[in-house]
Amino acid sequence: ITVANPNLLPESSQNWDFELAYYTDFGGKFSASYYLKNIKNFTETFTTLSGTPEFNAIMASLNLDPSAYQDWEILTSENGSGTGRVDGVEVSAAQDLRFIPALGDWGRRVRFFATYSYSDRKETNTTRISARPAASRLGSGGLNISSNRFNLNIKGTWREDVLKQTVGTFTLSDGRSVQLGSYTPEAFRVDVSASYQLTNRHSIYVSARNIFSEGQDTKRYDQAGIYPNYAYWDDYRDTGVQITMGVSGKF
Repeated sequence: ITVANPNLLPESSQNWDFELAYYTDFGGKFSASYYLKNIKNFTETFTTLSGTPEFNAIMASLNLDPSAYQDWEILTSENGSGTGRVDGVEVSAAQDLRFIPALGDWGRRVRFFATYSYSDRKETNTTRISARPAASRLGSGGLNISSNRFNLNIKGTWREDVLKQTVGTFTLSDGRSVQLGSYTPEAFRVDVSASYQLTNRHSIYVSARNIFSEGQDTKRYDQAGIYPNYAYWDDYRDTGVQITMGVSGKF
């Protein structure tokens, strides 16, 4: 029996964000920031079996006789006492090339940018944070070139490997137990887009996502590197390069 709990409170968080930034005389920005998020009121799902006080109390609240539901179980949810904490740092830089006099006006039209972030996730008396896999280290960077009619964007994104879940353990000949995890491997992807203004009302554009055809893989291994390489592959998906092109107009 699945029972909804109308008394559930929404998950809530208290957030703090701090940033230190420096703006250059040539339109650039260099910054470092720190953020902190404290989370509570996680929704926890649990199952209770017939014959237990919890089962009887829930059935009574539904005006049902618990004795008529022997060998049944109830699936419901409640606000747990667990808490979560996520904090991290981010550094970023963005600058065009106007500080190089030899480039003239073109220096304003060429812009570089880069970002790197690190986050730390902790939980107490809950698994709701670890149940939402996410990379701790992320990076991105790219280049934008623009003129009166032409615009080009190149952006690369990187993330470290992500532990999706623990899938088991195996025991070595010396008796040591090694934890085996299911991981989404480290990935680097590059997207490119370009557009050209034909007239005041018409332009053409083309974009290519994941131009190096980075796959979406899942591997099994342990952090100590004991699990054999030939057994790493769990799932491999090659999505290829997604290319979009077209003509846009204003009427």
